[in-house]
Amino acid sequence: MLLLSVLPVHCYLLTYLLTVLGPLLFLLYAAEIFDVIASFGLSSHTYADDSQLYISVLTSELQTAAAQLAAFVKGLDQWMG
Repeated sequence: MLLLSVLPVHCYLLTYLLTVLGPLLFLLYAAEIFDVIASFGLSSHTYADDSQLYISVLTSELQTAAAQLAAFVKGLDQWMG
């Protein structure tokens, strides 16, 4: 009977820790992505777990921007391993 009275406390504590640690661990993992983005000369905006990547260019530089984005995707793939 003692095990049954302790089990809900352990489950509650585990749920609480995962609720707190989940976002924190995600931020620690994803923190370096902003360095990767900046290294390719791109800008980003992040809210919670949603990140947006953007670049502002003149229409005459669209080919260069497309190549820059393609290089970023390759760099991101290498970063993710």
